[in-house]
Amino acid sequence: MVAPEPDPAAPKPLSTSRKVTLALVSVGISVLFILAVGEVAVRILGLGVELYDNADPVLGHRFKRNLDLQAYEMGTRLHYRTNSLGFRGPEPRAVKDRPRVVFVGDSFTAGSDWHEEETFPRLVEKALDVEVINLGVPAYDTGTELTALTHVGLPLKPDVVVLCIYTGNDIRENSREMGTLPRPTFSLDAQGALVPHPFTPRGERLGQWLLGRSALYAWQKHEVRRLMFRARAGARGGDPMHEVYATREDPRWTTAWLVTEALLARMRDTVEQAGATLRIFVIPDVVQVDDDAWTALVAQSPSLGALQRDLPQQRLLEIAARQKLIMVDLLPTLRAAGRALDKEDPLYHGHLVRRGHATVTPVMVETLRGVLPAAK
Repeated sequence: MVAPEPDPAAPKPLSTSRKVTLALVSVGISVLFILAVGEVAVRILGLGVELYDNADPVLGHRFKRNLDLQAYEMGTRLHYRTNSLGFRGPEPRAVKDRPRVVFVGDSFTAGSDWHEEETFPRLVEKALDVEVINLGVPAYDTGTELTALTHVGLPLKPDVVVLCIYTGNDIRENSREMGTLPRPTFSLDAQGALVPHPFTPRGERLGQWLLGRSALYAWQKHEVRRLMFRARAGARGGDPMHEVYATREDPRWTTAWLVTEALLARMRDTVEQAGATLRIFVIPDVVQVDDDAWTALVAQSPSLGALQRDLPQQRLLEIAARQKLIMVDLLPTLRAAGRALDKEDPLYHGHLVRRGHATVTPVMVETLRGVLPAAK
């Protein structure tokens, strides 16, 4: 039997390499389609909004300038507006027609996770009929706050400067050794004098480019950070952030506290030289306010040894006494307000929320009322 002649018009079988190439192209197209659908979905839902300029050459990061958008944080849709300075809130008044108060701090001062009009800077502004300029930005430490005040706050000629210290991580982040983010840092020389180390931008150029353009990329980055934080907080060895409550001697923490004291003294001198008045408020971590949260922390942190719940406030108030600072501890006020993590009306949900901001505002108002100049 004679085999039939091959049909010259019939398609030739694909080579193995061509099959692999086509398969890879098909997979690539599918991945791009899935990413495009994810990008659209994230944008529609208001997730993954990148609020920060992460390449600021002076401060490391601040809010993006002139934002007016909706963002989704901790289950709440929030309106974010920022001014041309790159901070949350309205544009500073062109004419200073009333006392001006500059707040500096981290995410608690910025009002993360909550509506701006219900945060303590805005509530203080309304109660005292003053102009408040809020320089609070998430992840700022005392050194970055001093730098923001020097470069942005003091040129606005405030009458009062309010520094808010968060016990949860500010002291740790003041340490060059333990701090985690690229930003201005400070150390001490052999004589104990403060030495500034300017911020130097570093790597991740592709990541920064994507953060400014892809909501999906920004959303996954925030989610990965959140999951890592939860995993770290639940680790049996204890979250390193909670070492601030440890009573044992640790050279790293000794240095961190010394740098913190030097930064507070420098801020006092800087504010006084500008002709303004400095007031400091200490914002406690939720574990210091909520008994159940503290019990859980102790149970999860056997490696940290003995823990003292009010230790950060004790050390900060000792610094205030030595440096002649007016410092107000908000811990007693928040503890007296009831259970911090009440399901119906909490003080905290990640950060301070409605009841938390409303609780601390009267203390701030009473403290600031006596140092404000009369309105012009």
